[in-house]
Amino acid sequence: MHDAVVIECALDEVEAVGTEARQIMIDAVRKYYPVLWPRVDINATAPHCWNKDGHSDSLDRFLDDPSYKLQ
Repeated sequence: MHDAVVIECALDEVEAVGTEARQIMIDAVRKYYPVLWPRVDINATAPHCWNKDGHSDSLDRFLDDPSYKLQ
């Protein structure tokens, strides 16, 4: 399953807000499925980019060359 959540905060609070949001999401899943440990990726290194890995040009590279592996 894949989902994305965009959370806006002050730039100097990205790490703290990201850590808190990650834990809230994990706790929400584990409340109903306690044996699961969901993977929650937070992009705190390139907050200007919505791609979880900070590769803001992945879509442009794919459109230029459809055989390009999206990152």
